[in-house]
Amino acid sequence: MPAPALETDRLILRPFTPDDLDGLHLQLSDAQVMRFYPSVLSRDQSEKWLEGILRDYAECGFGMLAIRLKETAQFIGQAGIMRRIDGGGTHHYLAYLLCREFWDFGYATEAARRLLEFGFEQMGLELIEALVRPENLPSVRVVQRLGMRAAGVTEHAGFHHDVYAVRREAWRRARC
Repeated sequence: MPAPALETDRLILRPFTPDDLDGLHLQLSDAQVMRFYPSVLSRDQSEKWLEGILRDYAECGFGMLAIRLKETAQFIGQAGIMRRIDGGGTHHYLAYLLCREFWDFGYATEAARRLLEFGFEQMGLELIEALVRPENLPSVRVVQRLGMRAAGVTEHAGFHHDVYAVRREAWRRARC
């Protein structure tokens, strides 16, 4: 199954290609964008990040998508549903990361809302989670706007994260 291309009123979410490396690296090398990650990334590390995204497409048919503005086709970030398998089973995580100049316009919420719809309606998922560092208040507000609720805590990449989750039925009820 090829990775999906999705649209919202203002955005196009489409699979990354190798041609996206320049925009992706600009994002991943920005200290403000990466303040909740272990560090900014070098160009080689950004290339490995992109290789991981492309590997996710090959292995499970979905993953992070490039976000572009419909009006200008400008790259503004990435968002997607990522599958991770651990001792507790298979988890599907909503993730998003925007370039700094596109913060505070509602793009993260808009992209994430479309991804939840895709995950529940097209992928048939029963539960979608998000990992958020507690000090990342803008991201906490995004997941709360989406109807996700606190569901636990975990360690990821050496940092404490709060786990937020929403079940398909709760998501459907909230949409009515």
